[in-house]
Amino acid sequence: MCERPIAPYTFGTVIVPTTNENVVDVFGGGLFIDKAVRLGNNCAFDDATEFTDVYSTAARARYNTTIPYIFPAPNDNVNVGRGEGLYPFIRPLAGQVLNNEAGPWQWWNTSHPNSASSLNSNPDMSKAKALAYIDTIQGYTLPRIYKVLNLGDLSEAPNKCNVINSVFNTFKQAASVSIYPNPSNNRFFVELSGSDRFISKVQLMDITGKVVYIQNANNASRMMVVENNFSSGVYFANIHLDNGQQTTKKVIIE
Repeated sequence: MCERPIAPYTFGTVIVPTTNENVVDVFGGGLFIDKAVRLGNNCAFDDATEFTDVYSTAARARYNTTIPYIFPAPNDNVNVGRGEGLYPFIRPLAGQVLNNEAGPWQWWNTSHPNSASSLNSNPDMSKAKALAYIDTIQGYTLPRIYKVLNLGDLSEAPNKCNVINSVFNTFKQAASVSIYPNPSNNRFFVELSGSDRFISKVQLMDITGKVVYIQNANNASRMMVVENNFSSGVYFANIHLDNGQQTTKKVIIE
């Protein structure tokens, strides 16, 4: 759920991004989101008691908030609305309309001829930034796909299907990873059991999917000690094995 800077959120005129010329009057995504909710299109997702993961909580915290927006004029306000099944990405406004960010989940080769103009609306573009947004979208969406396709009870899904990468978990049934103590105070252990493989790397990500810490294993071991001056909050530890397998566990830092 993210509007391009050349189009309105509710109603207005689409413009040509290079020349700033008017093209056509349109209804924006904000109006259709509201209508879809009223028609019950997303009712399969509308269960706050079932989707209680950190992504759902973060999305709901943004619902029904009024924010400054770029159309029809800079600093106009719009209401985000309420659309279960949609994750609102709210980005700060740029000084010029056409410099507003449209796709923070995009990245590209900076040697491309269009790179300079594209960087106007995504100046800190990078693969790491893009993947953080993609991981957040997946973390929010995958449990809902699991439910709507009737793949089973969410409480019995792999890793409860509410942690990024969980549906791509390639660990064998007998293998398991334990993190303790959890909650912890900037120091915790990651232990692998039921497998003849070794831990190769631990990545720690915040709730947006941004990688905030990486620790590589110094030797072949099934246990690692992760220690750093982390800020308090909810994180996800992505544990990599020496054969490329990986899984993700939630970690709480107090």
